[in-house]
Amino acid sequence: MRGLFNAAALFAGACSILDSLVQYTFPNVAITSLLGVQAREEGAPQTTINYFEELPTKFHYANNITVFYFDSFAGDVYVSEDSAKSWSPVDGVPSGNATRFIEHPIDSRVAFILTDGTKHYTTRDRGRTWNSFETPMPPTWDEDPLSFHADPKKAGYVMYQGVQCENGRRYTCLGETFYTTDGFVTEAKSLLPSTASCLFGGSVGSVEHDNLIVCHHQPDLLYPGEGSSLLTSSDFFVDDIQEIDFGIGPRLSRRVLTLERVNKFFIAMVSLRGEYGYEAGVYVTTNMKEWNRAHLPYNTEYDFRGGFGAVGEITESVAMSVPSSRSSRFEGLFISDTNGTHYVESMKHIHQSANGPIDNPVDFWSLQGLQGVAFANQVDNVAEIEDHGELEPKLRTMITYNDGASWNPLDPPPLDIQGQPYVCHNRTQACTLHLQLNSEAHTPPTPHGYVIGVGSVSETLLPYEQRDTFLSRDAGKTWSQLRQGAYKYALGDNGNIMVLVNDEERTDQVHYSTDAGATWKKMDLGITLRAHFLATAPEAKSQQFMLIGTVPYGQRHENKQVAVVHLDFTPIQGRQCTYDDVEKWYAHGHETKCIMGWKQWFWRRKSGVDCYMGTAFHRGGIDLEGCVCTDVDFGCDYNHVLEDGQCVPLRPDSIPEGVCLGNSDAETYQAPSGYRLVPGNVCKREGGKEKDKPIMKSCAEEKPRRGEVGHQIFKFPAPITSYYYLGPKTILAQSWSGIWKSLNEGYSWSKISLDTETYTSILIHPYDETRAYLLTTNGTYHYTTDAGRTWHTGTPPPGAKGYMVPELAFHPTQHDYLIWSG
Repeated sequence: MRGLFNAAALFAGACSILDSLVQYTFPNVAITSLLGVQAREEGAPQTTINYFEELPTKFHYANNITVFYFDSFAGDVYVSEDSAKSWSPVDGVPSGNATRFIEHPIDSRVAFILTDGTKHYTTRDRGRTWNSFETPMPPTWDEDPLSFHADPKKAGYVMYQGVQCENGRRYTCLGETFYTTDGFVTEAKSLLPSTASCLFGGSVGSVEHDNLIVCHHQPDLLYPGEGSSLLTSSDFFVDDIQEIDFGIGPRLSRRVLTLERVNKFFIAMVSLRGEYGYEAGVYVTTNMKEWNRAHLPYNTEYDFRGGFGAVGEITESVAMSVPSSRSSRFEGLFISDTNGTHYVESMKHIHQSANGPIDNPVDFWSLQGLQGVAFANQVDNVAEIEDHGELEPKLRTMITYNDGASWNPLDPPPLDIQGQPYVCHNRTQACTLHLQLNSEAHTPPTPHGYVIGVGSVSETLLPYEQRDTFLSRDAGKTWSQLRQGAYKYALGDNGNIMVLVNDEERTDQVHYSTDAGATWKKMDLGITLRAHFLATAPEAKSQQFMLIGTVPYGQRHENKQVAVVHLDFTPIQGRQCTYDDVEKWYAHGHETKCIMGWKQWFWRRKSGVDCYMGTAFHRGGIDLEGCVCTDVDFGCDYNHVLEDGQCVPLRPDSIPEGVCLGNSDAETYQAPSGYRLVPGNVCKREGGKEKDKPIMKSCAEEKPRRGEVGHQIFKFPAPITSYYYLGPKTILAQSWSGIWKSLNEGYSWSKISLDTETYTSILIHPYDETRAYLLTTNGTYHYTTDAGRTWHTGTPPPGAKGYMVPELAFHPTQHDYLIWSG
């Protein structure tokens, strides 16, 4: 998502290709025209201004020099091939037809312009030329109707989601997926009708699932939860078509609500409606073979019934925000294990942005280029909001260096920009720094370890008009105040060039630094504007920037209200840096010199050196000796929560089957330690801590104290339809997912794994409490004679089916005697 901003539906208007674009230049900063550069003052930054009718719905950097500007209100796309200095309408696309601009996520040369009809356009040379292609149906209403293969070698593999409606009525619409293997050079082919979406299952380096496709098959758009299933195929649904069974039976597996992909994880939400009402089940897989249900911790206020949102850029696990049952102003942040199935609570009450986008609705921001480092805003006045829902949340900013396993407040700068200590109102203890992390705001790329944010040193985050602008050059460990007031920012040349523009009111200047923020200068723009976006190319290595703002009515050029100002700092720094001019910077964690088990370093320009780095030093490195495991490399395991620095269980342990059945307090059992290695952490166990090793516990520890009531909860994957006691301790439970047994009065459960899982009934021997019979539909039955510990298989007499009467009659004394009814 870097280099991309989507601000759809923020502004309205219309314009045409012929009169929407005007380039204007101020002679005191640079003398240019539509024919090219005529003169330039050496040794000073240069500006060039272009005018548009409307703010962009989306702008996208295809590389360091090619930029796209998409105006959805006018239906036009513009392209610049000189880092936003000059613009022209894309060639070969009729004016007013563009409804969506979609860049290829793997191949930066490729982009697509979709229309509301069946004729669309694509470029394979970063916008220089465009070719049309036809689809049998118009695109679906989703923001992104295209799905791409993850392997760069298969960049031409694209799926297109179309929709067809009868007489324009939406409730009569049916979706259909089409595909191409050559980027729509040839005609798109039908993949599967009646679909809501389809995803490629392959990934880089994957052989087994290279051509696998999974589709959300949805026959009825009016009732999307009925009959909707997941279908997979490895040959574009020609011969190989398989239906996904989540282990809950075919009936419930055909209630799929959503399907999405988060890195290597495929996540499906299924509607489970039983005798206790609606319940949402979330199922996860990484291999398309084994789908496991996602489990939130026991006794949590958060529930999948309100949906979930994938958060951040964590690759080895899934980070998701889950709605709270107590308020819509905050959610719970949960991090999964490496399978994506068992989730631990990372942060309570993470702030829910009232106007946040659907794909990232909470205040969570991953630091670019450093795995494990992220920021989040936590609601501090939860009780007040629950009593008075109209109150504004009070936010506290926290930082993690281990992918959410632990969080810490931000240490404030020791002094403000005036050299004075900070004073927090109504608080005696030390202040902390809090930042705006609203995910709907455009966030420019930053070099490794650099963070610029707008916030306040206070008890909680102050209102925007009372915030200042802060800088960290060491991944959030230490901070300094850059300017008083709120400013938009962009960084270039690996952080050596910094540009700030006022974000509270109109301005006619920007502030810039060419020595990584040590000293600052002003630059007049030659125009007054209200800044909306300040951007630069991906990876923050360019020396050119793009400022987009609206101008007051009296300064508009030919009534164009949007000014795009190109800022060029290449005249300032004349020579290329050499290795004598740079040094290694090491990224450190909160309490260690390592982050996620390794020591990472990146090149930075030495202080006092005047040169530009460009792309010559874009690669960092990792010290090969690695890091031994310490406390910060571990987080709480499933159903454990951090309290006073220790991971404590939320519920009693699940006692292994056959253990702690006696009354002896001397018995022990093996239990989880309560910790797990943070997914993706590569620390060395040899010579380090192993906090995730199982430990031995006494059975007496799990017994309730005198006067207390013990409890144990087990979540079945599907609703229970019936249950039976088999003696004083054994319980058999029948559900849509099979037969389950407990040998210790329901304290722990295990599934009975037999040849079949399709049963007609469970019969308990009325005269022998150790015997039970599982009758099936496949001509066999299973029975136990030792209260469910072991099971045997038998064959009933021919014709003994008995669906309408009891199938078995029992002898009161000869317990082996059976009478079959048929």
